[in-house]
Amino acid sequence: LMSSSLDTAGRNKLQKEVSRLGKLLAAYETWSGRQQELVDLEKQRDCADNEDMKALFAEELAVVAQSLHEAEQTLDLALYPPSEVD
Repeated sequence: LMSSSLDTAGRNKLQKEVSRLGKLLAAYETWSGRQQELVDLEKQRDCADNEDMKALFAEELAVVAQSLHEAEQTLDLALYPPSEVD
């Protein structure tokens, strides 16, 4: 980006791409974290020894599942942005 051989238009194009890739990476990391959180909660729920704990884990799983769904939507939007023509 600092190369003197890049004109302003080329530099702006590269900066946009870097920004897009940064957003994509952040969306992926969020999605990946939610996936792992869901797996961990399922393991804890399966190891719980009483029904009250299982119920608490079930509630938390529902919240994380919703969060995962939202993260998937954000990741999809980052991967497949709407066309500028639309």
